[in-house]
Amino acid sequence: VDSLEKRVTTTTESRESTSKRPRTKSIEPSKEILFVPQEPSTPDALTPSTPMTGSDEPAEPEEDQKFDKGIEFLLSCLGMSVGLGNLWRFPTRAYENGGSVFLIPYLICALLFGLPGVYLEFALGQYQGKSPPFVYRRIMPVLEGFGWVAALLMATVGVYFMLIISWISVYLFNVVIGNSGKWGRCDNEWNDAVSASAQYFQNFIVRPSTSLTDFNSINWPIFIAMIIGWVITVLSIWRGMKFVGKLSYVTVGLPYIIVTILFVRGVTLEGAGDGLRFFFAGSDFSALWNYNTWTAALTQMCFSLSIGFGGLMNIASYNRRKHNCYRVSVGKIWDGGPDLAFSAYPDAMNQMPVPWLWNFLFFVMLWLLGISSEFVMVELVCSCLRDRFPEFCERRIMVVGGVSAILFVFGIVLTTDAGIYWFELFDEYGAGLGAVVSATSMCIIIAYLYGLEHFKFDLNLMLGAGGGCCSIFLGHNSPYFRVNWKWISPVFGVILIVLSCWKSYPHHNDPVAYPVLF
Repeated sequence: VDSLEKRVTTTTESRESTSKRPRTKSIEPSKEILFVPQEPSTPDALTPSTPMTGSDEPAEPEEDQKFDKGIEFLLSCLGMSVGLGNLWRFPTRAYENGGSVFLIPYLICALLFGLPGVYLEFALGQYQGKSPPFVYRRIMPVLEGFGWVAALLMATVGVYFMLIISWISVYLFNVVIGNSGKWGRCDNEWNDAVSASAQYFQNFIVRPSTSLTDFNSINWPIFIAMIIGWVITVLSIWRGMKFVGKLSYVTVGLPYIIVTILFVRGVTLEGAGDGLRFFFAGSDFSALWNYNTWTAALTQMCFSLSIGFGGLMNIASYNRRKHNCYRVSVGKIWDGGPDLAFSAYPDAMNQMPVPWLWNFLFFVMLWLLGISSEFVMVELVCSCLRDRFPEFCERRIMVVGGVSAILFVFGIVLTTDAGIYWFELFDEYGAGLGAVVSATSMCIIIAYLYGLEHFKFDLNLMLGAGGGCCSIFLGHNSPYFRVNWKWISPVFGVILIVLSCWKSYPHHNDPVAYPVLF
């Protein structure tokens, strides 16, 4: 009996001491697992991941960097996708490929490639909560390079986008000091009676040299405007994506108000109906049988919707895990060369009453659209570096400043007299076929390496299983998306990539200014 009493007393004391022991904070296993990279040379690096459950769930982004509201996520995406390319790149592509007929392949590409691609980027970024290289590494470690390729494409676009912002800044400065009439008169010493606005852009803003290698001197107004643009970018995004989401109320919302005003004013001008009839009646339907039209439509669609660059994936990574990203995956479909934005549009503004006001509104709209896109581009590169090198997380200002400084150095060549030629090369090769290759690879990786059943499980874990007839055909796990991801998008993309490489030719704008290599 004495022995039994001693045993009970010892057990009771042990329980009391255990209950009084301070509890340690449990470490989230997801974060521990996610930050352990695997070497590509190991067998595990070649093994696809399985659906992530339990302790293997992805980590959420830092709590203080998540979007507070869904509208901030939507506006950030619009700032990235509906940017400058929708005003100066699309009209040129349409004009070169049959006029209004170009809308037919463009819309087909958007439905069969664009919408599924946007949704795929949103879902991958939101589920993992990290940047593209991390997302691909989580699927299969050896694929991490695909994420860095997407980031490199985005950095390339970011370099030459800042040149466009600098052009806009110079125009805006001239409007503010009262010189907006310069590109509306034909009696200047640097132009003739043909097209004042086009010659103002060429002779006063760009001042091009004779060839790609003829740098001559720095264009100092553009150089100073570029420095100011990069400083504004650093000061705006060093506080994180959440602050960029707040800024998007102004940088994205205000341009939509201005473009609505310009649209209403434009369609009420005399001759507006004649212009629309010319646009639709002058279409060349034979362009539909030319593969160049379809290639141009697909590359322009990827550029318009920012598919394949990783920017949408990175923005979605700042969503809360249960946010309905499927609802936001809608196409933004309208987009054209710098001569259009800086020649035809200003010329149209000068035909209106109080031209300085319309010029001011137009260039403010362009500047806001450009800078909002630049924010997301730089933030993507910074996010990739922070996820790969976590020690940078506590030094955000150094990462943002360093990335911006490097991109600025690469952009100095664009401020020389040969800058316009380098700009066209950046635009043609950086924002063209590379995005299609990246987006096609993303579909192939998810459909054939990771597996659509695994991905379906992840979507259900994030957005819910859904139910009902409508959910089956129109929901986030709709066969429409699975068929496109597995068959239509990869086949469509590969065919056009092969045709583009097979029929490639030197740069068509000016064979004298560009070496045969381009």
